[in-house]
Amino acid sequence: MKLYLAFVMVFISISTFGQKRDLSAVTVGFACGESPTATPLVNKMTDLIKEEKYTEIASLLYSKIGAEIYLAIIVLEKLAEKKLYTLDETQQIIIARLKELSIPVANCYGCMPMTESMNKMLEKENYIGEVYWLDEILPLQ
Repeated sequence: MKLYLAFVMVFISISTFGQKRDLSAVTVGFACGESPTATPLVNKMTDLIKEEKYTEIASLLYSKIGAEIYLAIIVLEKLAEKKLYTLDETQQIIIARLKELSIPVANCYGCMPMTESMNKMLEKENYIGEVYWLDEILPLQ
């Protein structure tokens, strides 16, 4: 019985340590990897923009995933700037508060995946190439 229990414990610990966590679904990146491609999260946001699902994008301000919040902020602000979407007062307050927080955002630029605080990412324009993506994806007015 002790041998069986020891075997089970070793097997569980090996399988647990052997798991690799795939962060691509919660990573924001516009040119990641050896052949620069957007992450699945950016592709999802691109689809929401193309389908003009701006309310769904605004709902991501309440997400538990930093990368979704970051994308929602930069997209909504650009939409408002281009007069394609009007931020209500509550959304403006939420965005202002979120921009002050050090929410971790998984991101990549090229082959270097990393995690950075959202407030630092928002301080510098085009931190990971977001301006190029926004200019390409949003319709000109």
